[in-house]
Amino acid sequence: MEGSSKEQKGEETSEKAVVPSHDLNRKPRFRWTMEVHDHFVEAVNELGGPFEATPKNIMKLMDNEDITSGHIKSHLQVTKEAEQKENVEAEEIARQEMQADAAARIELQMKEGKEHLDLNFPAAAPDQDSRNREPKSSGSKNA
Repeated sequence: MEGSSKEQKGEETSEKAVVPSHDLNRKPRFRWTMEVHDHFVEAVNELGGPFEATPKNIMKLMDNEDITSGHIKSHLQVTKEAEQKENVEAEEIARQEMQADAAARIELQMKEGKEHLDLNFPAAAPDQDSRNREPKSSGSKNA
């Protein structure tokens, strides 16, 4: 009787993409197995990434009769959110590294006893305008 409890609950012992629903009027629950997810990722990448791929085109490439448009839309949204989070985290790390590099350069120049600090650092990321960050000087630039 111990092994039959899963069978009584309608659960499968092996991992399948479609799991029976307890409600007979509802469609079976769809489970994203690693194999199905990997196939989804391949289709999305082939279509140019999560921001270019459309659910309809993903469905065509996956060619899996168990997957509905709703499944694809939901999974695609999760994928987009994860990629956006990764991009934000990468940008924050890059910003912190630039700040640390700038602080180290200033500290080195101060240790060398430079009277005027050289604040011309390498250009910022392409979407940032480094000219807005240069200090305004009241005198000539050849000081």
